[in-house]
Amino acid sequence: EMRMALNLHRATSGKIGYLPRLLGKAAETALLDGARTVQGNHLARAYDRSCHDAAARARNPFRTPDSGKLRGDTGMTTIN
Repeated sequence: EMRMALNLHRATSGKIGYLPRLLGKAAETALLDGARTVQGNHLARAYDRSCHDAAARARNPFRTPDSGKLRGDTGMTTIN
């Protein structure tokens, strides 16, 4: 989905090397939740865990800017 690709680009500032770490943390979060797929909430939590700056966490691209709610909770990948 194009929106997810844009959110991933925003989350990593376009730096491809940051993507594996973010996705790894999201997959770990999903596994700890007992989920079989990585969802938007897992990406949002992984992004929050990756940011040490409160201002950066406030700009979490996986949350809506007005309410802090999660953006589209669509499955990203199946965990085998």
